[in-house]
Amino acid sequence: LEKTHPDPAALIVDEAATIERLVNQWMFLARPDPPRKTEVALADLLDQTARLLTPAAQHARVRIVVDADRTDHLQADAHRLCQVFHNVILNAIQAMSTGGTLTITARGHVVSFADTGPGFSRTALARWAQMLYSEKEGGMGIGLSMAQEVVRAHGGRLTVANRPEGGALVRIEL
Repeated sequence: LEKTHPDPAALIVDEAATIERLVNQWMFLARPDPPRKTEVALADLLDQTARLLTPAAQHARVRIVVDADRTDHLQADAHRLCQVFHNVILNAIQAMSTGGTLTITARGHVVSFADTGPGFSRTALARWAQMLYSEKEGGMGIGLSMAQEVVRAHGGRLTVANRPEGGALVRIEL
């Protein structure tokens, strides 16, 4: 199928990966195993996740800029961190309905996701970590809750805020 119909085949692979991520998130929430840590390059994980979401970003007219220190390595569960990054990036893309820019900065073991969207509502700022809370139509409300649990399991901290100049800021300290 990939040789004769590459576009539909790529779509099938992407959708299967989406389903796998959702199932993995639900399984993590139901049975949170400790992270399986290995040495990972933070910049590579961010690049990989941004590449995966490039089609969605292009469709939404969102530009993703990754500015990561290429020398940063840490002990982490690469698969779970990719899930966290995927959720945060996808949320930012979906929040910028008229297009915009998502800037991802990684220095030391701190990753910041700053977008040019409308930012978080007051209610979302107060309730973002609550399971099953979502302001998005069709949203399940597990993305940021799961992200927070994964970051905590790594001994880190996830915070959300609105940027003074507008847009949302999600900060992950690992």
